[in-house]
Amino acid sequence: MLAHNRTVSDIAGDLIISVRTVNTHMNNIYRKLDIHSRNELSDLLRSTQGDVR
Repeated sequence: MLAHNRTVSDIAGDLIISVRTVNTHMNNIYRKLDIHSRNELSDLLRSTQGDVR
């Protein structure tokens, strides 16, 4: 969902969780991948998979 440039609010609504929970998960993903933004995540996914799905 992050790779599709969905808003945090949209993701939270789809998963029926709070915006804060989405942000916590995003921050954990960023920390584990040593990245700092959605743009970096998108670049990483493109470089490792060829196409963001």
